[in-house]
Amino acid sequence: MSLSGYSQVSKNDSTARIIPTSLENLYILPGNLRIEEFSTQITLALELGRSPQFAPMANVPGFLSYSLKSIADYHEIDFILIDMAPSLSGLNEVLLMGSDFFIAPCTPDFFSEIALKNLSRVLPEWHRQISEYKKKNKYLSIPMSSSPKFLGVIQQNYRPRKTLGSDDKNQPASAFKVWIERVRGVTNDSLVPELNKIGLAITAERFKKVVHDQSPYDISLISDFNSLIAISQMENKPIFELNIEDLQKANYSGAVLKTMKENVEKFRLTFEILAEKIIGLTAS
Repeated sequence: MSLSGYSQVSKNDSTARIIPTSLENLYILPGNLRIEEFSTQITLALELGRSPQFAPMANVPGFLSYSLKSIADYHEIDFILIDMAPSLSGLNEVLLMGSDFFIAPCTPDFFSEIALKNLSRVLPEWHRQISEYKKKNKYLSIPMSSSPKFLGVIQQNYRPRKTLGSDDKNQPASAFKVWIERVRGVTNDSLVPELNKIGLAITAERFKKVVHDQSPYDISLISDFNSLIAISQMENKPIFELNIEDLQKANYSGAVLKTMKENVEKFRLTFEILAEKIIGLTAS
């Protein structure tokens, strides 16, 4: 990404101290519960920052996105992945509307269906609010975006059905398949049409040029990896780096150990393909 103009982070600035990982060019900037305290200030600034009496608050809504992009520019980082809490707070509003792209991670269930319906109403309102804030606020010195592009949905944590032979073992069990279809339906029939009205979604044609194994706007279907997540947390490493010793420490052996080892490789391949899709969908 081009981040010219965001180069005001010094080496002594603690906000720039990202944490390297064992993977080359992958870093973590840990979150902090105190950031949520910032949400109230953002909400107030969006309401009051347009007034001359409250001009010092004008840059509050865009400051967090500005800071993240400054850090990325300093460290020559191409992608920032922000894991947002599932809420409709002012903090999430400015984080999402300050992004270039966004994805909706879902589980195939009733709550995700309702959440996507809510986003069909909330996201256009956020877009309107930020756009008006930018248009009417002459005190802004920090750039604010308002036009992120929706890439699609990732449906995860479903139970795959039991199969035999060479059958696709990633197919969802029948109960989950119903909810996968319902989440897909509300995405395509409710969320995307509302986002298209204000230019906040990539086109179906662009989606299909990159994603060949799913229909718009399903980026990926990721089944439940259950106990592998618990093991990865115990070993303090990502699932795709778990080795046979890690699995044996968790008291797996025999055929079960073999299956768990296969699932580690399946996890690695699933997310490798997902990363390639995201890179393709976000390419200019």
